[in-house]
Amino acid sequence: MAEERLELVGSLIRERVEEKNEHPDEDRETNLMQRIARLEATIDELRQSERSLRESEKRFRSLVEHNFSDIVTIIEADGTVRSYQSPAIERVLGQLPGRQVGTNVFERIHPDDIERALSLFVEVLDKPGLHPPIEFRVPHTDGSWRYLEHIVNNQLDDPAVKGIVVSSRDITERKVLEEQLRHQAFHDSLTGLPNRVLFMDRLEQALVRRSRRQGSIAILFLDLDNFKLINDSLGHEMGNRLLKAVSERLEGCLRTEDTVARLGGDEFAVLLEDVHDEGEATEVAERIEEELQKPVAFGEREAFVSASIGIVLTSTAWNRPEDLLQSADTAMYQAKDKGKAQCQVFDPGMDTHALERLELRSDLRRAVEREEFVVFYQPKVLMETGDIVGMEALIYWDHPERGLVPPSEFVSIAEGSRLILPIGRRLLQEACQQGREFQDVYDGDVPLMMSVSLSARQLRQPDLVECIAGLLKETDLIPHSLNLNVAEDVAMKDARSTIAKLRELKSLGTQMTINNFGTGYSSLGYLNRFPLSFLEIERSFIGRLWEGATEVAVVSGIISLAHALGLTATAEGVETFEQVVQLRRLGCDLARGNYFSEPLPGEEAAVLLASGHRYAGWVKPNH
Repeated sequence: MAEERLELVGSLIRERVEEKNEHPDEDRETNLMQRIARLEATIDELRQSERSLRESEKRFRSLVEHNFSDIVTIIEADGTVRSYQSPAIERVLGQLPGRQVGTNVFERIHPDDIERALSLFVEVLDKPGLHPPIEFRVPHTDGSWRYLEHIVNNQLDDPAVKGIVVSSRDITERKVLEEQLRHQAFHDSLTGLPNRVLFMDRLEQALVRRSRRQGSIAILFLDLDNFKLINDSLGHEMGNRLLKAVSERLEGCLRTEDTVARLGGDEFAVLLEDVHDEGEATEVAERIEEELQKPVAFGEREAFVSASIGIVLTSTAWNRPEDLLQSADTAMYQAKDKGKAQCQVFDPGMDTHALERLELRSDLRRAVEREEFVVFYQPKVLMETGDIVGMEALIYWDHPERGLVPPSEFVSIAEGSRLILPIGRRLLQEACQQGREFQDVYDGDVPLMMSVSLSARQLRQPDLVECIAGLLKETDLIPHSLNLNVAEDVAMKDARSTIAKLRELKSLGTQMTINNFGTGYSSLGYLNRFPLSFLEIERSFIGRLWEGATEVAVVSGIISLAHALGLTATAEGVETFEQVVQLRRLGCDLARGNYFSEPLPGEEAAVLLASGHRYAGWVKPNH
């Protein structure tokens, strides 16, 4: 077309030249020839430009067609695909080249990305040249959405292109990896729950929302009771499976708008928004407790888990996220001190207690080094006659400033670390030695029984049996007179392992007791397989004996269960004459508590035994 125009111009010029030749004029002829020369030069330039344009288009098309990784699309100013789209579109999106020609590119952008893409396109039209890359999704023929990175170049003014060139690269794999990394950064890898970072972010956002409307926010801080024992006994894999089961149960107890997170280890946190009062948060905690205490099955095995839960509301503590979580943590430790499987609402006075607990732990470590522990002995009484038939060994901490600290105030702290091991060894050693000395002043028909409690950590020690065998030989204590106590929750966390360990201890000739019985952990299928001699009723049941028929029925049921299994029923924490009367009536065999005697140092306990003491005013069985 351009050459035809050039030829037409040339013919017109030649006609004018011939016309001028008929009327020669030297000056005008010279001028005309110069003009002709310039026109011919211009024609040559136009021809060269035309050739260059064709070569440029050819190079552009070749470059686009041989770009195997990127899709190159040329679109009009209204978004319509022009007469070309590169072959790479078939590899990336499964579409044949040319199929989209004449369609509008904005019809195929993901609905969530369309507004952003249109905004960029308006900027592209206003400014020629390259623009920063933008990411949005387009459909694949298989129905999936692919993430493409688009580099847009406005070349509408370029005669070789006359369009907007969009170079699109598939970045779906990169986006998936980025999403995985983002998820890992904010979620727990084992359970898939939000982690501490995401939980704190959501808590901060919840606090901002709360500032704009009424209502409170509640945080529940959960710590699984004795989880380390389960993990050590069943193995790491089983421990992980238990954590997953706990996570699922927690999610099942909450609303979709609530957040549950795993903070690490066996610690979880729950965020409740729009809570009206403390009671509502407590109801959620109690629902969680109830759900967690259902057994978790692992094939033929069952595991039991409970949690201590601390609760804090925004109206009762500082409203900074970290302060709220710390307050919930403090309340959780209070719940654990109450006996585990408990929930406790935070009050500001607890901060003082938390500080005291931290100081106590530090002092306890020094106490082990300085051997600041003494063993006291509390009599066990035969309910039928009032005679002393045994002693319970209890370890006290002789604190240089606080005086005698009872085991209830420091044993749980020691159990949370390895400090319980040296403390437990000290208790066992002194109890065996004192038990042998008591035999010299005791004139009962059978050897005086010496009862010693074993902690969860002690029970897991591989050399426990050898250690006790060595103590029996060293102190010359009659094996049958040593009664080893294991708490119900400890025994039932891994019943099979505990049964095996107690049978080993039983082979030494010792006796066994499950104490703190009645807290709801036991499986009767396992209970009769323990090599037991005694079943000791948890003190809280004894304290509630006069509250009503239900409490009496519970204690009566435990005593009947003990007798059905051929065990001796023992009551701990007996404080009043009325409790003695009731226990006698229910058929309880043994009892101990301050009603009979407070725990005594070894020398005083020996004097009591030497006196042949029988408690005065003893009631008859049919009272």
